[in-house]
Formats: sequence, structure tokens, C-alpha cells
Amino acid sequence: MDGTRVDGRPSARRIATFGLALGVCVGTTESAARVFQRFILDQRVWMPLDFIWMTPVAAILVFATATVLLLSVRAIGLRWSWRQVTAWYLFFAIAGPILAYPRLHFVPSAILAIGLAAQGGRVLDREWLRQLVRRAAPACAVLVALAAAAIAISRVTGERRALAAIGEAPADAPNVLLIILDTVRAQSMSLYGYGLPTTPALERLARESVVFDRALATSSWTLPSHGTLFTGRFDHEMDADLVTPLGPEHPTLAERLSAQGYETAGFTSNLLYTTWENGVDRGFARYEDYPLSLATTLRSSLISRLFVVNGRRLLGHHDVLGRKRAAEVGGSFQTWLDGRARAGREAPFFAFLNYYDAHAPYIVADSIAARFGPVRTDAPVQDPGEQEWSPSRIDAARAAYEGTLVELDRHLAALLEDLDRRGVLDNTVVAITSDHGEHFGEHGRLGHGRGLYIQTLHVPLLIRLPGASRGGTRVAEPVSLADLATTLEGLATRRRTLPGRSLARFWGAPAPTGRMTPLLAEIRPGIRPPPTSPLRFGAMVSIVDSGFHYIRRGDGAEEVFDFIADPTGTTDISATRADLVARLRDATARAVAEGSVEPPP
Repeated sequence: MDGTRVDGRPSARRIATFGLALGVCVGTTESAARVFQRFILDQRVWMPLDFIWMTPVAAILVFATATVLLLSVRAIGLRWSWRQVTAWYLFFAIAGPILAYPRLHFVPSAILAIGLAAQGGRVLDREWLRQLVRRAAPACAVLVALAAAAIAISRVTGERRALAAIGEAPADAPNVLLIILDTVRAQSMSLYGYGLPTTPALERLARESVVFDRALATSSWTLPSHGTLFTGRFDHEMDADLVTPLGPEHPTLAERLSAQGYETAGFTSNLLYTTWENGVDRGFARYEDYPLSLATTLRSSLISRLFVVNGRRLLGHHDVLGRKRAAEVGGSFQTWLDGRARAGREAPFFAFLNYYDAHAPYIVADSIAARFGPVRTDAPVQDPGEQEWSPSRIDAARAAYEGTLVELDRHLAALLEDLDRRGVLDNTVVAITSDHGEHFGEHGRLGHGRGLYIQTLHVPLLIRLPGASRGGTRVAEPVSLADLATTLEGLATRRRTLPGRSLARFWGAPAPTGRMTPLLAEIRPGIRPPPTSPLRFGAMVSIVDSGFHYIRRGDGAEEVFDFIADPTGTTDISATRADLVARLRDATARAVAEGSVEPPP
């Protein structure tokens, strides 16, 4: 009657019922643990809020797959006892958390998971426990469904409330479009003199834009740099770091523009440090980070992530699971514009787009990468970091990276053409920049976020004004991205409340003359910096001042480069210019003490 065979072995129906019920209960338990981690312990979970329902769904998919495998074995004549069935399912329940622990090697972790599952199958081989799982599963399923509905409703109502709360825009206020090309360094762009054609579309756009030849990021990794781009504040003025989001103490550009009548929306593909958990979504009526997709669902559970990610790698797929490509980010923005048009909303918009295509592991077609160097023959690495690579591997990685710039460049051209067809472009301020650059062997470094050399600070900056006004202007003077937020606020609302100095001073008349303010950049060590990283000595700081780039490590070691004569920073001149080092050291101390430059009242 209970579905158990006369020989004591479970029937196929009982196995399937128990497996799916266990999947619901295990997934709901994992989701509850993540809720506690996120909202009680205030720790990041690196997932969308939808993890509350996605995690149980992912677990159900894993246990359904496990059930199919088990029943397939049963179909060929192998009959399992309840103890063996229980052990089988327990392995899938505990393997994810155990194998995901980075300090354990895969083989001993797998042996541990198998041993615990076998022992658990013996201990938990109790009919009353199986009955408890079956009875708890419907209640868990109802909770998951209610959570999914509540999250969807809150997202819609939240956007409606934000739209209802926007202020009144100034007459003839332009739209503002801020495009951040994540991890794009100026050194690899033909727009800035690189010898290979990586950015032909941006070169054409330059004829309609103000182009800054020496724009500098304020940090060498994503979150503090985005924090500066949105608030005008420097790293030491914010609390944003590897485990702490951007705090609410400093208003963001989106908040300021929303108060001034702008409809705001953000579309990002950096799913590490520009998500809802990082605080950069403040002020946006709509903010799209994680896609609501099967890939995101499978990433939301340790159980599914283990098998799917490793399975993809075995099949040769090395890109980040659920990574959003440029077409998806731009398509979401265009869909949002379509919705505005259908709804008849006429308020000016501020839109933020983050493109992640140029970030490691630099996924691009071999046919494109081959234009810039050798084609990569080994598996790409998600974070080059402190690894040691051969020159040939570095060349192949750089070629792939430069290929991603070509694809980004094509996408930007198509996006701007679409805005032109809509009749939107000529009433829009378009700013294109990057949050930081990348190392490919320079100074013995790979990747970013572990130092302040110019390869990670020198980034593109183009501003296309409405009607292509001032197009073709090139600004040679070094400038800081700390000034971009107040610049865009001033162009949009004719008033500036965010800190910094408007970059509009460079295309006005007369152009600024005399000594400029030192341009500050900073980075903090974070958690357990690698033993070969300069951050092992503590926080680093740098300035560009009077044409020189000064860097100081946490242990007091200093380097100086001639930013004008030696723009890629190949020769440290600190040993021969003691007077210059002393002056730059003092200028750095003043720059840190002064922080952001407040605008005039």
C-alpha cells in the first residue's frame, strides 16, 4: 500500500516522490540559510533577491536529475534499498557545500561527501523521516511560491513609486546616458593611438564628442571606482570595499537627477560589484543586474552550481555562468525605451549601462582574436591575478582582450545608431568611460585591483553633447573621473550639488590655464591579499600632478613616472629625483586630506 515492494525495496513511484520532496525541502532550507546570512548577518550572498525562490527551484532540478539517473539504473535491473536511495540523495544534498569549500582539494572533498552520504543513509533510513519529508514538501513549495510572487510584486510597485516621486525637470533638459566599459584600458584602444584597429567606431564618435586623452580612474577595481563615478567621492571617503556596500551617506547622481525630474534606470552586467547588494542601485527606479534566467537559477544553489559549472568546464565552456553580453545589456535598455514610449512617459531619462565583455576570461571568437596576436590554446582564467604566465600566454590573453574591444565597439555603434533612429541621440548627453583598466605583464602584473600603475588607471572618456556640440575637441590635460558625476549633473539640470569640478571647463572659453589639482587614486588591501601583491603592505595611494605619476605603497616605498614623456610608465625615476619625490609626497598628503573638491554654493 505504501509503494514498497514485497522484497522491501522501494517502488519507482516512491523513489520519485521522495526525491522530489527532498529536493523541495533541501532547497528551501538552503534558501532560509541564505536569508539568515543576508538579512540577519548582513553578509553578501552574490545572488539576486530572487534567490529566495530560485534556490529551491535549482535544488528541485538537481534532485529531479538525480531521480532520473537512479530510475535509469533501476530500469536495467539494479534494485536499491531505502538505505541506498537515501544515501544517493544525501550525496547530492551535501556535495555542493563540501566541494565548494575552496581550501579543500576536490578528491578528498569528494571522498568525504561520499562517506558522509553513506553514513547518513544508514542513520536516516527511517520511514517516519521519509514521511516527514513528504508532508513538509507542500508547505515549503507554498512558501517558495509566495516568496516569488512577493518579490515580483515589490519590484513592480517599487518602480511605480519611484516614478511617481520624481520631481519636475528643467525645461529642455537633455537625457543622460552613462556607459561604463568595465575593465577597458585606454592603452589598448586605437582611439588613443594604439597601433591596431580595436575601436574604429569610437574613433568616428570622437568627431562628434569631447575626448579626454588622459582621463584617470580613482581606483583600480570596480566598486570604489563606480562609487566615485556616482557620488564624486574618493575611496577613502566611502566605505565600499570587498565585503561592504556603498553606504547611503553620500547622495548619488541617480538620486540627484531623480529629484530633478529624471526617470532613472540601470542595466549592468558586472554581477560581482555593481549589483543590488553593492549599493550602486540607489536612486534608480529600475535596476536590472542579474537576469531572471535558467543560468541565474542554477547559480543560486551550491548544489546545482557544483555540477553545472564543472560540467560546463568539462565541455569546454569557460565563460561565467549567466554572464550578460553587450547585446543583452543594450537590448534591455532598448526594451525599457520602448516601454517608456508605449506608456507615453516624456520625462528626460538618466540611464546607466555597464558592459562586462572586456573582463576576464576574455571570451571572443578566435577569428577576431587572431587579428591582434596568437590565438589562445589553453583554458581562459576568470581572474589572472597573481598567477605567473608565459609571454606567449600573456600575448594570447591580450589578443583575446583586444578582440572583446572590437565587439564592444561594434555594439556601441549599433546602440547609438538605434538612438539616432529613435530621435533620441541629439537630445542626449552620452558619456563613455571605464571603471579601470587591465595589466598584461606590465610591471610584472596581470589583471587589475592589486596596484595603481597607469595601465589600470588610464581609461577612455568621451562626452557627446546634444547635437554633437563641441565635437572633435581633444583635451590633453589629465582629468579625474571624480569630476564626471558633477559634470553630468550640471549638464542635465544646470546646477551642481555633487562634489568635484565640472569638466565643462575644458570645452568652454577660455580653457583653464595654470597648475591643475592633483588627481588622486587609491586602493585598500581588502581580505588576505596574495603574498606577491603590493597590497600585502597595506593601502596604496597615487596622484598625477604636473605631468608626473607618483605611487606610494603601504610600507612607504615610492615610485615616480613621467606621465607625459613615458605614458605607459616603464621607467621609475624616483631614485634620481629626490626633490620631485618629496614634493609629490606632500601633494599626495594634501590631496588625501582635502578629499573631494566641493562645488561652489
